[in-house]
Amino acid sequence: MIRGTTPTFILKLKNKDGTPSTIDLSEANNVYFTIAQGGKSITKTSEDIDIDGNTVYVFLDQKESLSLKESVKTEV
Repeated sequence: MIRGTTPTFILKLKNKDGTPSTIDLSEANNVYFTIAQGGKSITKTSEDIDIDGNTVYVFLDQKESLSLKESVKTEV
């Protein structure tokens, strides 16, 4: 990711054997996406993300992107 850009993270659920999951996240009451770095975290909820079956599309705006640092361990 390049800081200051507005990236889209695409997350696809897979089974342990690597095959696509049949779980349909659009049927879930709540879906959360959190990206954490150091003491900072950004959480997106169902209202902030797009869901297509077992795939989640998460968008960061420029301010959120700029709040993350390069070369720092980040967890999703």
